Amino acid sequence: VYVCPPLLPREISRLKNLTLLYMDSNNLKKIPAEIGTLRHLERLTLSNNHLSSLPPEMGALQRLHSLHLANNSLTHLPAALCQLRSLTFLDLSDNKIRIIPSSIRQLEKLETLLLLFNSLENLPEDVCLLRNLRTLWLGNNRLQSLPPRFGDSKASSLL
Repeated sequence: VYVCPPLLPREISRLKNLTLLYMDSNNLKKIPAEIGTLRHLERLTLSNNHLSSLPPEMGALQRLHSLHLANNSLTHLPAALCQLRSLTFLDLSDNKIRIIPSSIRQLEKLETLLLLFNSLENLPEDVCLLRNLRTLWLGNNRLQSLPPRFGDSKASSLL
């Protein structure tokens, strides 16, 4: 029986042409900085691990359009994620996120944002500025109120 180490191997950087990487349910605790060298990566799934942070080098994944981080131990939205200009799908469900930074507005192509089962107490108005956002799931948080411009959102699926 092979047990995956709690760290994605640094040798991952050798896979220069990798476009899809599925690492769900591997007990990962850390992602190495070398992940930023995968310049062709378009889809990355890291759900059901034990990640509490992400390396800043992830911001270099400019072709990434789909990122799955559900069921980890993230307490905040890492700044590097807001640099992913091609991102259209982001799943941060079932983490421990309390705050969404205003820099989320930089994700101009984002169409789907899943934030279910977190610890959000409020939603920044910057989410309402995501003009391509079509699906926003906020269920099972601690939201007390929504931003005044929330009704102006073009999202077609608000849950």
